[in-house]
Amino acid sequence: MADAVGNPQLAFGLIAGLLVLLIVLSAAGLFFRFKIRQAARQYHLAASQGFPAPGRTLRAEESESYACDAETVWSLIRAAESAVLLENAARAYTEPGTPTGVGEQQTFIRADGSASTIEVVEEEAPYWAKTVFVAPSNADMVQTYRIEPSESGCTLRMGMTVTVPAIPGYSRLYEKEWRKNTRCYLNRVKENLASETPRHA
Repeated sequence: MADAVGNPQLAFGLIAGLLVLLIVLSAAGLFFRFKIRQAARQYHLAASQGFPAPGRTLRAEESESYACDAETVWSLIRAAESAVLLENAARAYTEPGTPTGVGEQQTFIRADGSASTIEVVEEEAPYWAKTVFVAPSNADMVQTYRIEPSESGCTLRMGMTVTVPAIPGYSRLYEKEWRKNTRCYLNRVKENLASETPRHA
């Protein structure tokens, strides 16, 4: 390093070399993620056509505490329409003809026109719910919502269990994306509760 400090040309060469290395590493990372997603699409296509496709089970959980009671959090997150406030849905609604509670189906439509539908398979208001994807059919995910009362309010725990392609690196990317989206959801819950008067259980 002493030589580099005393020799501007050498120092410039080192900096240029580091920049090139960073660019190469960044490009390699993008290519790696592209190959992972490409392999994942092939996996889901094979699975949708009934061909055996190796997979692995991935589980993850995120949580956030709020200075209000369980009923307040439940009333915010329970309705399908809350996805417009808390997620990236442009429109959300309960499917007509489905019951309230267990068996209820909720559909979410995003700005790009893509849609997904979940079904409530377990519910114990205002503390617990479990949902599964109905559509798209290849979205093999179970998601849970548990609200635990505490002395200062309550804690919302969101968990997911999903079968992902047994592709090196895919589960790590999938979990990272899920955690990022879930943290955003939990933070939006807090933002929407901020204007309400806290009510402790």
